Amino acid sequence: QKIIYFRKFAMSCLVGAHSTPLGALQTNFLKCKLFPNKVKMYLFPKRRKGILEKMSKNEARLGRVNEELMKALSQIITYELKNPDVTGMISVTRVKVTPDLKYAKVYVSMLNSKSVEKTMQGLKDSAGFMRSQVARMVNLRITPELVFEYDDSIEHGERIDNILKQISEQDKAIKEKK
Repeated sequence: QKIIYFRKFAMSCLVGAHSTPLGALQTNFLKCKLFPNKVKMYLFPKRRKGILEKMSKNEARLGRVNEELMKALSQIITYELKNPDVTGMISVTRVKVTPDLKYAKVYVSMLNSKSVEKTMQGLKDSAGFMRSQVARMVNLRITPELVFEYDDSIEHGERIDNILKQISEQDKAIKEKK
């Protein structure tokens, strides 16, 4: 009964303290051999077969570094970059870091930009400033050199959507004729 009470108490504390859902953590309790009256609580995250389990440790770390760099660069480009050549709404779609963390390829997409080429050149010119800001925000031994690439996947997705809409309109027209 003590174990059940401690388990409920521990789970209620975890839910309140860390605001995690009840099913997110699995608790295991073991009685201590030296002190049988005391109960030890061990917390283990639930095992989920996902991307991170299939990857090695280094790949998982690179994935976390990619995410942190993407967040930091998005914030820097949106709020801190004051280059007049960089126009329009720029979003960082993906960051890919080399395994040695020397280089980071940053994929950006743009909306309402006056000139894509001029904006890309402005980003490349501001790479040193952004690298120094990333060094302040993200704690890495080596701050990667930033290489910017234009990502047209959003425009490609829009083209596919337009084609699908045209096909559905043609299907409706054919069905109405029958």
